[in-house]
Amino acid sequence: MNTSELLENLTQQGVQLRVENDKLRIHSPKGVLTEEIRTVLADRKAEILSFLRGSDDANCGVPSNGQDISLQTIGRLTAAGAIASPISKRP
Repeated sequence: MNTSELLENLTQQGVQLRVENDKLRIHSPKGVLTEEIRTVLADRKAEILSFLRGSDDANCGVPSNGQDISLQTIGRLTAAGAIASPISKRP
């Protein structure tokens, strides 16, 4: 799964990711961030930060105001018709 698909999946689950002072900030509903997802985020942190920083550039030069990245923004960044399966949750 590439970075845009990962972020799209997380956003669909209510997870909001943003870059703040060169750090990855994550806000999610209770219970969404399983150990498996936390591990994926930790392993791919640099890649996610790079992608999110690049998305600021893709916003037509409009500077980021520190707000969370939305599903609409993720949708614009992903390839047309790219639908990823949700990250599986373990019982």
